[in-house]
Amino acid sequence: MAAQVLILVNGIPATGKTTLSRKLARDLNVPCIGKDDIKELLFDRMGSADIQWSKDHGGATADMVFVLIERLLDAGRSFMVENAFYQSFARPRISAMLESRNVTCLEIYCTADQEVRIARFKARNESGERHPGHVDHNYYTTLEDVDETVKRYAPLDIGPRITVDTTSFGDEDYATLVAQVKKTLGQAITTEGTI
Repeated sequence: MAAQVLILVNGIPATGKTTLSRKLARDLNVPCIGKDDIKELLFDRMGSADIQWSKDHGGATADMVFVLIERLLDAGRSFMVENAFYQSFARPRISAMLESRNVTCLEIYCTADQEVRIARFKARNESGERHPGHVDHNYYTTLEDVDETVKRYAPLDIGPRITVDTTSFGDEDYATLVAQVKKTLGQAITTEGTI
């Protein structure tokens, strides 16, 4: 088992990835890179506008995330990345980075009931807590296109995968997930501590 671990928290938007990854990162004692954290810094520095502006920022942020992944892998660090990865874009890039490295890559893939996910997506946007630069209201009409969404955000399947249904995800479910993660990773020891 590799001592270095990369955990990818992936899934369709509004399936609870950010909430889950922040809690897991704390409990597993690993740093977590969240794509939206970086994207929102860009919005704050460079402003926000329309949907194309948001997409352009998203593309630039994805490139930054991949650079960070590569640099942390080069440094031998174990870490977590949270994002709704476009499979066609992310899978070949991450696979290429892992090809010559002794790294265990675990994907935690979040799902949720379609109606629950749509309700969360809208509630998150309308709560005022979501950065307005995401312009999520522009995506309301595409939320029903399940086939395209599922295809775009399909699991990366680079290494072992744990699928988590967050529709009604409680403390017991979380404890089970942590135990599964530790078992899957074989208690890999890293420079940050024990996962």
